[in-house]
Amino acid sequence: MSLPPRVWLQSRNGRALDLVAPRPGQVDFAEIADQLALINRYVGASSVAVSVANHTLIAYRVACAVGATERERALVLLHDVHESRIGDKAPPVKAMEFAIAREMFGATAEDTLRQVMAEIERRHDAAIHAAALVDPPSEAEKAFVHRADLTALVTERRDFLSRPPMPWAPSIEAVPPLPTRQRLLPPARAAIELHELFIAHLPGARAQSFRAAPATRRSA
Repeated sequence: MSLPPRVWLQSRNGRALDLVAPRPGQVDFAEIADQLALINRYVGASSVAVSVANHTLIAYRVACAVGATERERALVLLHDVHESRIGDKAPPVKAMEFAIAREMFGATAEDTLRQVMAEIERRHDAAIHAAALVDPPSEAEKAFVHRADLTALVTERRDFLSRPPMPWAPSIEAVPPLPTRQRLLPPARAAIELHELFIAHLPGARAQSFRAAPATRRSA
């Protein structure tokens, strides 16, 4: 019998998710799609709500546009799934935390904070990838996913944010957006489309959907 989680978060469907020692058995891709459709990016500083689900759909379109492999598309779909557990933290907010840690306690504290934040993501990503039955990305695959992520970001900035008062990071400014303007889906539709892509590209999500289908038919 497993011990109760030390630190836990209540999921959308009312389950206790272990945040310190996340487990694959606690990963439900239908639930995750619903949650990501309700988590907004850019700390809400956009003309319309840009959910993590919509961001993932845009990043997926980027991957398709450059002829990504099946595995690369799966990795893009998974790149922000951990935010259903730990939320979306804008890069400037992370940079602020690092800067204040250094200011208050020195470079060692900043380095420690960076390691802790990276380990949090690593633990949750490990559980999520295991549940998806998709191996973690190699360094080259991480670079591909990062590029798709940045392309989605600059596309969103063009389409849904006000004009920047100054340039963003050089690595962001160097990336061109998608050529076509994007349309955001309402939360319920974004969740459905994201879950359909999970099922199409993630073997673990497909297995979950297959197991849930008989119950769905009985309740219909």
